[in-house]
Amino acid sequence: MGPVDRDPDIAFAGGMIAHHRGAVDMARVELSHHNDTQMRALATGVTTAHEGGIAAMERWMRTGGQPLSTKDPSGHAH
Repeated sequence: MGPVDRDPDIAFAGGMIAHHRGAVDMARVELSHHNDTQMRALATGVTTAHEGGIAAMERWMRTGGQPLSTKDPSGHAH
């Protein structure tokens, strides 16, 4: 059993990082191959928000749980 298995916060952050990376990958496909203005705007927003969330959660994991900021890990302001 590794540390991820024993710490639900680390497990949550790791799962959310993977989830957000999947969303960013899908948004990049949209931006590369499709033309609908509304979907491109949504994909741009997803990319911006989720890349920030990924960085924040990775930073949290590296620093052993230091406070992230005034934004939650998904990149959305409170």
